[in-house]
Amino acid sequence: MAEYRQAVAFAEAALRTAGTQITPALAADLHAMQAKAYAHLGDGKGALSCIRRAESEAECIRPGSEPDETGYVQPGLVNVQVAEALFSLGDLPAAREHATAAVGSPATHDRGRVHRLAMLTHIELRQGRADRAVEIATEMAERAQGMESQRLRDRLRAVREHLVGSGCAGADEAAELIDGALRVPL
Repeated sequence: MAEYRQAVAFAEAALRTAGTQITPALAADLHAMQAKAYAHLGDGKGALSCIRRAESEAECIRPGSEPDETGYVQPGLVNVQVAEALFSLGDLPAAREHATAAVGSPATHDRGRVHRLAMLTHIELRQGRADRAVEIATEMAERAQGMESQRLRDRLRAVREHLVGSGCAGADEAAELIDGALRVPL
């Protein structure tokens, strides 16, 4: 919702309130959320500090030891959130490394995989790897077929816009696939 200062404050309040009772998955997710917000605010130091904390907490996640409520924090989620923060900071090589790791880790649901592919497509486009971006966007569009999610639709539209704007070979075909995925009514 672009309320970055509030996001930082709310995450900090949650972390402080939970104290030592917080699970590693929830802590990782909250720190990653803060990192993205700090990055959008242009605070590289704050973002990098939160990235380190998110990664540290993510290393402590043990399958089966987290409550159901934090089950959404799966392998690759923290990577893609870190990639988003680094992308906002302009550190494209590091963002690409994290996005590639996110795409390479198993996703428990296809929607998560689509979000990861969208992030990697943006990074590849920004780094001038348009052909690779088209390949990734094609996979993303194929996986997104039949999914109903406003957030996902927003991501698909953004990828489509940047892809078509690149003018690269194959962009129109990938855009048609994305259009097909967008035809699913909400």
